[in-house]
This record gives sequence, C-alpha cells and structure tokens, in this order.
Amino acid sequence: MDSIFSIGIQSLWDELSHMPVGGVWWINTDRNDDAISLVNQTIAAQDKDSRVAVISMGEDPKKIITLENDRGPQTVRLFSMSADADSLHFLSRDVQCTIDPDHYLVILKCANNVLQNIPAEKLLQWLEKINKWAKFQNCTLLIVNPGSNNDKLFSLLMGEYRSLFGLASVRDQAGSYLYDIAFWCNEKGVSARQQLMLKHIEGEWHLAQQEETVVQPRSDEKRILSHIAVLEGRPPCRKTGHCLNLTKTFSTKPAQPRRQRLFSH
Repeated sequence: MDSIFSIGIQSLWDELSHMPVGGVWWINTDRNDDAISLVNQTIAAQDKDSRVAVISMGEDPKKIITLENDRGPQTVRLFSMSADADSLHFLSRDVQCTIDPDHYLVILKCANNVLQNIPAEKLLQWLEKINKWAKFQNCTLLIVNPGSNNDKLFSLLMGEYRSLFGLASVRDQAGSYLYDIAFWCNEKGVSARQQLMLKHIEGEWHLAQQEETVVQPRSDEKRILSHIAVLEGRPPCRKTGHCLNLTKTFSTKPAQPRRQRLFSH
C-alpha cells in the first residue's frame, strides 16, 4: 500500500493536506521561522512508522528540528547541505548515497531567499528532473521555501502543474496568516484557488475557520534515531564507499524525559 503523508496544519481537510508518494509539493513562507515551524509540525503529523527525512540548506538541522515525544515518526533522518542553489542538482544523488527513498517523505527546507536569484529556466529544469526522481523512487518530496518576496516565484510555479502536485504559500498578515493554495492534487482529486486563514498557536498551525469549502475535483490529470549527513555535491557513492557514519548519542534537558537522538556528521 502506498504511503500518504500530511501537511502539519491541524484541522485541514484531506483534499488540501494529503501528499501521496510519487510527487513534489511546494510551500512558500514569508518568514524563515514559519518555514521551520511548518517543517517541525509536518514531521509531527506523520504516523509513528512513517519514513521521514529532512534536508536543511545552510542551517544545522540539530538547531532547527525539534521532535515531539507523543507524536510523529519513530525514525527521522536529518541531512545538511550548503546554501548554494547549485547544490540542488546533487540532492537526489546524495540522498541515495544514504537511504533508499522508497516510501519516504523527504522534506527540503530551503535557505532563506536562496531561490530568488536562480534563473527561471534553470529552476524549472531542476524541478522537472526532481519530479521524475520522486516518481521513479516512489517517494514524496515537500519543498518548504522561505523568502521575503516570493510572489514572483509563486507566479512562475503556478504553471508547473506537470512538475508539481501542489503549490501553496503561507503569507504573514500581522497576527494571522493566509494559506494561499494555487493547486493541490492528491488521491482525493484536485483543489485550486483556495485561500484559508491560519492561526499559529504555541508553535502549532491551525485552521482558523473550520468550515467546509468547495473542493474542485478533476479527473484529467519514542525514541528518535536521527542521522545527519552532509549533502554537498560529493562524488558518486561508488567512489566514496559510504556517506554516513554514526558518531555519538546525546539527549537534551535530562530533567525532562525525552527520546534519545543519535546524530552523525
């Protein structure tokens, strides 16, 4: 049975939340902190047996990824990569040096504003290739991209429904948030041009108004083991042998029982 993952927004209905394996979904945020929070809440929204990997561009994942005791997967793999946009071209190869992506939710948390200066043609070519990779590897790729001015990028991606299964933005509106969905495709059908108000309460994302919306179908188309590897465009695995070494075990806040985490780098 194919895996179906969910966005970490509570009370959001399945048509706008589910992400089955075999595709790429993209969410922009105005603020880097909101992107980090959305990644963490999306991890927590998955079943305990889900396969989840997080790739952090330009930031130490140990410093931005927090794992909850009472929900989320048993195993999360963490990767770091440089904030250089050119490193995206090595992402799929480097991930496969460490894991078999089959039935994984792979979350790419981009560096703040890193994608704004990539030529459109170059970005779309990469998107087409990474979509084929996700389909071939039978995994789900979620791209969370923070940036202070993502409107131009959002407009560019609105026409890429063949390479993207979903495109949305979390827009900061001074105390509240607008969840602007251009399109979202999954096993429930297709929804397009939805705008929903969100609340961010104690680190959790909630739908502000829990009311039904018109979903537009379309048929034509706990312990945590966390591993960190550095994705930086290495030579292929056959030349390096392996890309991951476990080095140490540590826990945080010993006064409060928490899951143990193993990191490697």
